[in-house]
Formats: sequence, C-alpha cells, structure tokens
Amino acid sequence: MPSLFIHPVDATEELIPFTTMMTCLEEMRFLGSRLAARVDQHYYIGESFLQLISFMGCAPALQFHPESELDPFCHIILHGEQQTSLIFKHDLLHRLPRCPECRTSIKDWQDLLGQSPQPDPYRTVTCSGCDARLTLTQVDWRSQAGAFRLAIEITSIYPQEALPTEALLNRLQQSTGQHWKYFYAKPE
Repeated sequence: MPSLFIHPVDATEELIPFTTMMTCLEEMRFLGSRLAARVDQHYYIGESFLQLISFMGCAPALQFHPESELDPFCHIILHGEQQTSLIFKHDLLHRLPRCPECRTSIKDWQDLLGQSPQPDPYRTVTCSGCDARLTLTQVDWRSQAGAFRLAIEITSIYPQEALPTEALLNRLQQSTGQHWKYFYAKPE
C-alpha cells in the first residue's frame, strides 16, 4: 500500500538532527507508543494525529491497529536516525513532473532515475523549456516522488487521501528551521 511521506523541502541542506524531529512529534502527541513487533522507529498514531493530518473524502477506511501481525494498517515510520545519504522514493507517475523555473513538463524524467534501484540524486536533466539543469531533488514531482534524508512516513495512505495540516508543517518548520513538504509513494 502507498504511504504519505513528509520531509524537509531541501534534502541537500544540512541534516536536521533526528532527535529534533522526534521531540517535535512527541510534543505534538503525533506519535503513539512504539510498535514492539516491528523494527525501530515504527509507531502507532498518537492522540493528536487526526488533528494534524486532514483526510479527504466521505469516510476513508483506515485501520489503526492490525487484526493480525501480517495485516497492513496505518502507522508512522520515522526515517533518518542513521541516514546521511539521500533516499529517493517514487510510485508510478500519473502526471509528468515539471521544471520549477518555467513549469514545463519534463518528458525525459526517467533519465534522472537511470537503471539503479536507488537513483543518483545529483544526476541532471535539461529542461526543454528554459534549458535549466535540474537534479532529481530540484524537479517538481507534483507530490508523486521525493528525495529525503529525514522523513515521516504514514503507511497505508492512498495518494490524495490525506494531507498534513498547516499546523503540522508550521510546527515542524519552527522546530527544525526548515520548510517541510509531502509526497505519496509505495515503500520498498
């Protein structure tokens, strides 16, 4: 199932300490208790989760506790405790990514990804509209992909089913000194 990823806008800036993000999320009561049966940094949703994530549609079917150990359910995974290199995640792109300078669609975006399962974030492509040289982290992926070193992943969320609220994004910015954004992708 897809996930919602929330991360600092500029993944190439100095790495935010993991503990800064963790403390912010704990203070907001975004995180619940740690999932004992899973690996580190997996959490149940906290008591303020539903005030900090907006859900679209009439009644999204979300399961916050598994019925069995193998059931997928909505929980939080924190990325970046030991991460120093960039991670890039994407799903099947339904809309072409764009140049952030001139908004021209980038038709050869696959060239940025190459053949590697983990693309080189510094590989470049040239915009056909304005000749800007863009790296993987500079392209406007239109919420369908992203690069990060530090991220909050909310599992079992379909694209456009949920959004982080301004309150959550503003609080993360205040705590870390960086702007945050989001995208949807399938985890590995």
